[in-house]
Amino acid sequence: MAQNGIHKVETFQAGEPVHLNPVGGGGTDFGPCFDWLAEHGIQPQTLVFLTDLCGTFPATEPGCPVLWASTERRQAPFGSVIPVHAA
Repeated sequence: MAQNGIHKVETFQAGEPVHLNPVGGGGTDFGPCFDWLAEHGIQPQTLVFLTDLCGTFPATEPGCPVLWASTERRQAPFGSVIPVHAA
């Protein structure tokens, strides 16, 4: 699913185990994620990104809270950055 730069979409239900199988890597453009949500009429309660924050960000802040769980000491133009240690 490479439409709009989106490589993969996974949906999880409450209580369901989450098994992450990331794709891609390097130089992420975060904008297509926000575009995809808007195009599909999805208004999340919160967005969580697992990232090194190396990439480009949309020009406008979304209308929901954003958490950036980051393996690097970088700043994001909006949302809250939470430091995590890579395994």
